[in-house]
Amino acid sequence: MSSRAFPTTTMGGQPVDHCPFIPVFGAPQVMFERGSGTELWDTEGRRYLDFLTGLAVVSLGHANPVINQAV
Repeated sequence: MSSRAFPTTTMGGQPVDHCPFIPVFGAPQVMFERGSGTELWDTEGRRYLDFLTGLAVVSLGHANPVINQAV
């Protein structure tokens, strides 16, 4: 095995400290309080357009009222 290979977890994934995105972008320094549709708000009331969420939020949005009612 290469000495440059990253260690893996028992499930085969890379630990967060070896994630290629962390050294490039750094860890987010914001705490989100709520979301609606494509927008998020932090604890200081600033609004953000969410570009980084997963597939469910991309297709359904944050706090989708139909999904919330079903759950």
